[in-house]
Amino acid sequence: MKPLSDEEIQKLLESGKVFPEEKLPADYHLYQKVFKALQAEPEFNLPDHFSDRVVQRVRRQKALRKNVSYQLLLVLTPVLGIILGFAVMAYINMPLVLRWFGFLWQVKWLVLACMIFYIFIQISDQLVKRQVLHRSHPFF
Repeated sequence: MKPLSDEEIQKLLESGKVFPEEKLPADYHLYQKVFKALQAEPEFNLPDHFSDRVVQRVRRQKALRKNVSYQLLLVLTPVLGIILGFAVMAYINMPLVLRWFGFLWQVKWLVLACMIFYIFIQISDQLVKRQVLHRSHPFF
């Protein structure tokens, strides 16, 4: 006997006919268990808006990943530009680089305050976006 396809096995199960064991495919009993499990009613029902919540959560996670990569790009691009600039200046004129480092060392607290302020703005922006999202979608 030729092997039966999935559709043919499903038709056998739906027909409810009894066939001799030697004529059944080897995995017929596995299909039978799956078919019985799919016919049973679920133990609990999900709320109607469950799929909407899942889709929204997936979209938020994708947006967050995109936002994080964007933030990394915003931070790394100037940092890499400054490092490359200092490397080029060091190759051309080392005393100029030493003067720049001296200047940056004098204003290190201002640079640090600017970086902390930038991070604070980004976190505040995310919190505001989250609150707006919660207002527009009360199920989250």
